[in-house]
Amino acid sequence: MSAPSSLDASITTCLVAWGVVDEPTMEVAQPEGTGIYYPDWVGESVTCLQDGQQPLHMDLDPSLWLYDSLEGCCDRYFSGWNKNKCMNKRGSGLWYVKDATGKCAVDCEEGNGSICGGLAAPFSDDLFADPKS
Repeated sequence: MSAPSSLDASITTCLVAWGVVDEPTMEVAQPEGTGIYYPDWVGESVTCLQDGQQPLHMDLDPSLWLYDSLEGCCDRYFSGWNKNKCMNKRGSGLWYVKDATGKCAVDCEEGNGSICGGLAAPFSDDLFADPKS
């Protein structure tokens, strides 16, 4: 039998000082939502949700309506410029013309910076990568 290593000595010292310790338990944080995404047309949020509140017809044909990723759902149901809105519920970070002022503003919640013009209208505002577009 070999001599105890320093690790064995450390473990022995801990057991003498603290006694027997219970086995550690692993706690796994559950992700928010169900992990099943569906297009939200009832709430007109221009995004896919994972709250388990999808309409019954979507549950009846999951291969058509339900996705295991936000991006997959957004690609299918909100392609083009709507995809950016779908992936970013708090604003896309893109530019649009704010009708009330006739000026360019960034699609983000007002109060989050001097150029944030509020969220662009879901289906009507064109979005641009820069204000000169």
